[in-house]
Amino acid sequence: MNPFCVLFFAVLRFQVLLYIETVRGSQLEISSLNQNNSNNAERVLKFVAAYRQFNNQNTAPFAYANWREGYRWEPQKTQSDAGRVASSGNKKILGYRKEHERSAVTAPLSAAVIAALGCESGRESIRQAIRHYDYAKINLCEFFLAECAYYALPPLTSHP
Repeated sequence: MNPFCVLFFAVLRFQVLLYIETVRGSQLEISSLNQNNSNNAERVLKFVAAYRQFNNQNTAPFAYANWREGYRWEPQKTQSDAGRVASSGNKKILGYRKEHERSAVTAPLSAAVIAALGCESGRESIRQAIRHYDYAKINLCEFFLAECAYYALPPLTSHP
């Protein structure tokens, strides 16, 4: 993986975790913000369930590592030229694993982070999503979102 990408996602992970701690540690009264977070969290909770689409036994190759072979390159002078080149990928070379991981790993874990920040009712589905993956078999680096979701979950409160 490109060292720049690793650094970028490490910094992003740090920023998300720092934000979580800042929100948790804040003594400010921001009820309208909390209400908005709760509404957004409820809305995205249904997307967390997409984790079930990821099959840990799937051995499809991550052919996207050879992406240069999968695109017909040409000079791109406009945004529409760039869009045409980007959509011209040869799926026989690139495969479908990247798309599958985006929809079944990145999207559900992103939703889990948002839901964990403001939705107490979705705790169990968020935990199930985090536990579902065999992280040794994921090729994209967005799996760090699982850690962010885990730390964003509010602590369990004990009832007397």
